[in-house]
Amino acid sequence: TASCMALMQACLVVLRQGSAQPQDTPVYRPRPPELWSVAQAIERIRSLIAQAPRGGALQSFLPAIAQDEPDHDLKAKAAIASTLVAGLELARDGELALRQEEAFSRIELQAI
Repeated sequence: TASCMALMQACLVVLRQGSAQPQDTPVYRPRPPELWSVAQAIERIRSLIAQAPRGGALQSFLPAIAQDEPDHDLKAKAAIASTLVAGLELARDGELALRQEEAFSRIELQAI
């Protein structure tokens, strides 16, 4: 039991030292990649629909992302998700219609 007490006291010393870190200790914070947002997608859809009210496939509303761009796959997936959500929001608000012939087929956007 004496060794148990010594171990607990040693742990308390370590724990107390850990909480006494200075406030100006630098902390590593990785910079998150800039992803295509729903707001950006709404703006792009509205702009493109105004030019071509007949609309088109969801993919035609995606931003161009260079293949060699860092985090390309993540940015492409985020762009698809944000554009789909933007389309759903605009459809909910009565600005456009979304159509899909069958499950997993392409999604079409068209002005109302």
